[in-house]
Amino acid sequence: MSLSPLAVPTTSFPADFAPGNEPAAAAVLDPIRVPTELGTRLERISRGQDELLQVVLAAAAVALLGRYTRSDEVFLGLPGGRVLLVDPAGSLRVLLGRVTTSSQNAPSQIAPSQIAPSQEASVRGASSGPADVVAGLAVEPPLGAGVWFGTAREDGGLVLTVGYDASRYAETSIRALARQYLTLLDAATAEPDRPVAELELCTAEDTAVVAAANATEYAFGSGTTVHGLFARQAAATPDAPALVSGAGTLSYADLDARSNQLAHTLREYGVGPDVVVALLAERSSELMVGILAVLKAGGCYLPVDPSYPPARIDYLLTDSGARLVLAQARFAGLAGSTPVLALDEPASYAAKSGPVEPSSAAGDLAYLIYTSGSTGAPKGVLVEHRSVVNRLLWMQRAYPIATGDVLLQKTSTSFDVSVWELFWWAVTGATLA
Repeated sequence: MSLSPLAVPTTSFPADFAPGNEPAAAAVLDPIRVPTELGTRLERISRGQDELLQVVLAAAAVALLGRYTRSDEVFLGLPGGRVLLVDPAGSLRVLLGRVTTSSQNAPSQIAPSQIAPSQEASVRGASSGPADVVAGLAVEPPLGAGVWFGTAREDGGLVLTVGYDASRYAETSIRALARQYLTLLDAATAEPDRPVAELELCTAEDTAVVAAANATEYAFGSGTTVHGLFARQAAATPDAPALVSGAGTLSYADLDARSNQLAHTLREYGVGPDVVVALLAERSSELMVGILAVLKAGGCYLPVDPSYPPARIDYLLTDSGARLVLAQARFAGLAGSTPVLALDEPASYAAKSGPVEPSSAAGDLAYLIYTSGSTGAPKGVLVEHRSVVNRLLWMQRAYPIATGDVLLQKTSTSFDVSVWELFWWAVTGATLA
């Protein structure tokens, strides 16, 4: 279609830099030799005629703009100041017909008299020239263009020159556009009846970048449990401070022994792999002892915030099928009919403080946390040990901490953000406050 005198759109590649007051800064990449096979194919398709080659080059630019903008129509400038609007959908063969028709009907320029007063501001803001992207044969840097693709015959072949406004685009982005322009030309001319939207634009260099960004596989000890990591750390730094609270300080050895005592009791209550045990307690050393004890007994802990409304607490305990509730004595009444074991009662702790015989594996459940229920009834999310271990070891690689560092346990344990606060320190020798 031809450009309406009263409609002056613009189509651009995404800019790297926000618009400022800097004047345009024209820059040009070093000329790129068009691969011989592609150059031969372009000459064959255009039958050696400049006008036909111009159409092919413009059609490729239209297709690339369409891929970037996902617009139904794209605005492209041609040599000599002509402008056209083209639907970028379809195959190269279809685009060649559209570009031919549009270029024949396109105005050579947009005169100020053709712009309605109501459009002047938007036209000035869109571009300082008639087109933001220009493509064709032997293109000189057009005034006001953001990006231009110029192709010329040289030494028996074709050479591509790409220019750009350096105040808007980074050189690396323009190099990528140049590669993609040639890649699209190559793929489209090889399969002229295939829709251009289906053509692969990734070059070998692009594929390598993507592969490197996604090379995230890391051996993390997939057979390890959360409490297994803690036990290993407790053996390595038994005298280091583990928990600091208003009640005092517990060393790693103290915390290990105390949680072992409670774990022995939990075993007597039948706690084992994937058995849910609820924790109804405020932030305290007792809460941390309880969580570790549940894991050591082989169970799955369910954090229940004692400040929740009674109806939500009842729902969580019932829906989860919690076999037991570990609670500070003052919250025992919130457990309803579920059996309660008091975290702050000496009788809850067995005399044995040695390790509990392991019964859980990395694929067993570590915790169960419920969603807020904002879109309906709260839903329980089950997480295995290996998932937590993977997260903890990733954090330690990315942001290493060690003995002498202190983490603040500030998040309600009913939110999964609390998980790294509850365990990260415990596998690195740091301290939890």
